[in-house]
Amino acid sequence: MKSRVRVFSNRIEFKNPGGFPRPVEELKQVDVSMPRNPVIAKLFRNVKLAENAGYGFEKMLQWEKSTNTKLLFTNEIDRSIVTFDIEKATDLTSEHQMVDSGMTSGMTISLVQNQIVSLIESNGLITYPQMAAELKINISAIQKHIAKLKKLGIIKRVGADFGGKWVILQK
Repeated sequence: MKSRVRVFSNRIEFKNPGGFPRPVEELKQVDVSMPRNPVIAKLFRNVKLAENAGYGFEKMLQWEKSTNTKLLFTNEIDRSIVTFDIEKATDLTSEHQMVDSGMTSGMTISLVQNQIVSLIESNGLITYPQMAAELKINISAIQKHIAKLKKLGIIKRVGADFGGKWVILQK
């Protein structure tokens, strides 16, 4: 059996050959770094649900809290499955939430982009690192959202990278 990620309309399943190395309840309570599948570990790192050390259980439990859903852990001798219920999730990760921006032409932007606009509105001199710290996301994500906001004509940068300021073009 090979590792698989299966996406359904109501859930996402991560399946690995072999059972969990310890009982799930124990893994939830201790910092045990035993990533057995580098592909899935990398996937979780890329979407900021795990660190390089492999402490995925803590991040998976954050999913439960932020979406108000329970994860289903299936532990059998020959396989382990973690199921994320996405149908019942009430508060999906902020990067994917969409909000009515209240801007002209009825466009919608993500919650993070809306938060960036608010930060710029309160401080036109704010830097990428300050935005990243405030929103608790990495700088490259901030840069991606800023690029989208610029492309939509919502904000622009006036002046140099150092010493310039952000201007809101549309509200």
